[in-house]
Amino acid sequence: MLTGVQQIFNSLGSEGVSDQMINYIKDDIDNYSNDPRVQWFIDYLRRYAGELVTDFWLNHPGMYVCGGFVRYWFSYNCDIENDVPIKDMNEEVLDIDFYFNSVNLFDKFIQYIKDSGVKRSSFYYTDRAITVVVDEGNAKDKLGNVYPIQAIKYVVGDPISILQNFDFTICKVAVNSRAVFMHEYFEDHLYKRLLRYTYSALPLASLKRAFKYQGRGFRLLNSDMLYILDDIYSKVDFSSMEEILQAIESFDPQLVNAFIEDQDIFE
Repeated sequence: MLTGVQQIFNSLGSEGVSDQMINYIKDDIDNYSNDPRVQWFIDYLRRYAGELVTDFWLNHPGMYVCGGFVRYWFSYNCDIENDVPIKDMNEEVLDIDFYFNSVNLFDKFIQYIKDSGVKRSSFYYTDRAITVVVDEGNAKDKLGNVYPIQAIKYVVGDPISILQNFDFTICKVAVNSRAVFMHEYFEDHLYKRLLRYTYSALPLASLKRAFKYQGRGFRLLNSDMLYILDDIYSKVDFSSMEEILQAIESFDPQLVNAFIEDQDIFE
């Protein structure tokens, strides 16, 4: 524990947003099947991920869309009760993250893509995920590239246990073909552009991500910055370069390469 850090937290009047202190919301799609936004999300997913991936997702409720792709969609549908869209132009789709309730379903999805016969498909493997690029006429980015599919394999389970691994409330949302799962403050914090930290196994990467979100217009409370720093202090052994690289990898493996490149400049 950092010296005096709890007194600082108390003086700021914040206890953070702990996953142990909140509830998750499960919104069954069956309950609002007549809501056009449900079909809108399916069409939205089909546009970016393509027919092949979307059809598999529709038929396998153990496959969840999570992360920035869902947040981007919610940015246009955030304050549902008051019907106030965010239309955050700083958000953009970079890739589409899929999580799974079992390793078997993960393997089944990868094999399904390989067996599909789509010629314009490719696979990139890491210890954490398999990136799948399937070009079947789906949407492309500004450079004309198909949006990659990230099939995540290092975290599997039910949607709530998966979301508990995410670091900020605005990231804690998952959608399968039956329901939407979200942190109880997800919509409120997204609407208010508020970045609240909950937990991270790799908090050094969360610090880097916090800077990224601040660049997109989110506001990080001083108390949350201190919580992140406290987590870094307690979880990272700075005498070990291997542990530092592992710590900054987190949900964004590209950070490791960026860190190594920075080191090369100064060596």
